[in-house]
Amino acid sequence: MDPGIIAAIITTPTAVLAAAAAYAAGRVQGRGARDAATTAARSVFEEQAREAQRSAYVSLIGTAHAAGERLEAVLEEAIDAVSEDSDAMLLYGVDPQRLRNDVRMNFLPTERAAFSTALARVELEGPKHLILLARRIGTAIRKAEDDCSKEFRFLVARHQFDKAIYATDAPFEARKASRALGNLTSVQTPSLTPSQRVTCVSFLLSPRDSDISMPARGRDEQAASLQAAHPEECEALLLAYTEVVNHVGRVVTDGLISQSVARTLKLRAVRGREAQLNPFNPWGQIHRARVEFTDAARDYLHATPSAYSVQ
Repeated sequence: MDPGIIAAIITTPTAVLAAAAAYAAGRVQGRGARDAATTAARSVFEEQAREAQRSAYVSLIGTAHAAGERLEAVLEEAIDAVSEDSDAMLLYGVDPQRLRNDVRMNFLPTERAAFSTALARVELEGPKHLILLARRIGTAIRKAEDDCSKEFRFLVARHQFDKAIYATDAPFEARKASRALGNLTSVQTPSLTPSQRVTCVSFLLSPRDSDISMPARGRDEQAASLQAAHPEECEALLLAYTEVVNHVGRVVTDGLISQSVARTLKLRAVRGREAQLNPFNPWGQIHRARVEFTDAARDYLHATPSAYSVQ
């Protein structure tokens, strides 16, 4: 056989094997490059997603803080506005529920809108456990506004009364009325709930004092039962309340406060130390919910990359 043919036959398998090896190496190299590109793209995407989440969380925390800080100032402004507006005071005296509703709609309109936008971003970015915590802040904001609405009537009354007491030309009777209200609030009745205190006083005084309404039908038996079971506590309440009626009545007669303001203050004092033991702080619940979200968001963002995932 021709030597050239023999040489070709011998070298052909080697060339084929070399070509196959080169092809396989090329595929491995290409796959490695493709995997590297995919990994790099995924890393960029995850970093962008993380940054979007971080931005959403910061926005939510900021708007929640603004709502909590603003609520106290807005409440004070509303009290001042109502106290200085004779038309509003007339409305307050005639229809306090309507006033409550009007004020409720104007507590935090701007802050609520900003928070809703921030909440929507968190709901879009996730993850689920932070969405739930973010919604708790929204619940806290709504509840804080509701608490302000419910407490508004008393706060306005207290503001009006304080102005009468601390005016430079205020009569001594106003200060005596303030002490009487404090004494009534402090009467110790460990056996009676705040509502039972009101029931007892209304039963004992009706119809002599119209500011404490008579118990609803069916509850007069309860009042009589409470009086029979706790005569000393009920008697102490009656004595303290009688003192309040006398002194506060003179302040009303002098024109320093309205009858509506007096009624609100007396009802609150009859209920006892409930308000003192639970200071009015609706913005505190916003702060607590915000801190809870902040701590969870920090832990999530500071987690190791392997634990991070876009959900």
